Amino acid sequence: MAKTEITVTASSDMELLTRKKALEEVNKLPTDQLQRVLKLVKSPNAIGYLSSDIKFALLQKFL
Repeated sequence: MAKTEITVTASSDMELLTRKKALEEVNKLPTDQLQRVLKLVKSPNAIGYLSSDIKFALLQKFL
């Protein structure tokens, strides 16, 4: 199995823990799903849904 190390930076211990947990969950995704997440991360429109509490609530309700 291939492995690599990454460096995660954060402004606090709590933020670092949140980032670490998020990356661990993302790492569990199959490659095809991970590629789709990558497309969303690169989309300004998708980022807008994650940045707005109202739009994020709408997205959660839709899903």
